[in-house]
Amino acid sequence: MNLPNHGRLALAGVASTLLLSTGCAALERANQERLDKAVTVNAGAPLWDYRRVAFDPATCDGALCDKINPNEIQRSLRQALTDGCYQVVDQSEYQRYAEFVYGMTGMNFMDQGFGMAGLPGVRKTILDPAMRQAIVVELGLDGFIKTHVNVGEPSDTTQFRQVTLDVELSDALGRQSVWIGRLDGTIMEDKDAAQSVAYLTSELGGVIARKASACGEPQGAPPEPLEVKAGLLELPDRVYFELGKADIEARSYPLLDEIAAWFESHREVKLVEIEGHTDDVGDDNANLKLSQGRAQAVASYLISKGVAAGRMNALGYGEQKPIVANDSPLNRAKNRRVEFRVVK
Repeated sequence: MNLPNHGRLALAGVASTLLLSTGCAALERANQERLDKAVTVNAGAPLWDYRRVAFDPATCDGALCDKINPNEIQRSLRQALTDGCYQVVDQSEYQRYAEFVYGMTGMNFMDQGFGMAGLPGVRKTILDPAMRQAIVVELGLDGFIKTHVNVGEPSDTTQFRQVTLDVELSDALGRQSVWIGRLDGTIMEDKDAAQSVAYLTSELGGVIARKASACGEPQGAPPEPLEVKAGLLELPDRVYFELGKADIEARSYPLLDEIAAWFESHREVKLVEIEGHTDDVGDDNANLKLSQGRAQAVASYLISKGVAAGRMNALGYGEQKPIVANDSPLNRAKNRRVEFRVVK
């Protein structure tokens, strides 16, 4: 077949476009494989058990750390993890909690600022182990995220710097890694440090959201039904409230729905006392009022789910009935609770 010259040129253009397209697709696949290898997931850690997480302070090594904003790193990671169905606690939430409950703004709980260690004017968060455990209990944390940036020395030949971003999710008490991500890049000029780290964060955050997603559901046996032991309804988790308030946090709604279903399936139970308890920190009368408000808030929620008001009695005991001594942050966190006591 004989084609005019412009026809030959058109076919040549199509062929070039196909080659370019094929080449781009190959590059995209190679880049995706590189990113996949950047994140290692612990096969023995079901990710849906580690959905509620908080950030530890970011750290940085290298001469250019003063050009890198840790808040931007964590903001980008937060968005990626949220897309991956993680519930990321506000960076300062557990600091606010500790200050509110214990007033620890001095040497017992320094204002560390959640910044990068080593930067001028920024202090690093160091939590006392007992306080950390109390915060885990109080805020229902499943894990902590550590982020670290390392900026290398300039190459002798190119003067480029290698930069490495490490991100790790460990379980709340630091026993094991759930997933680890590491990505390397290059800083061409010192002024580009922040931009280079931002790019690495975006790339790594995206693959973490996809590969380490917690959107799945547990595939094991169904949860055990609620049981009454020694007169108390045993719960798989606590009821969470807004800091210093009687407002129930939304994450406790599924648990309260389960309790409402328990009422429905146990019609033989005529009366349950919903007890509100606090620790011994603060004014006695204020604690009593808060515990009463929280017990009543739980009762009101259950009523909205169809439980008859006459089957419940909401009582606040304040700090009168601790289950453990109020001698540590963790024990105080345990004493702040709502219990369901079967009366008849």
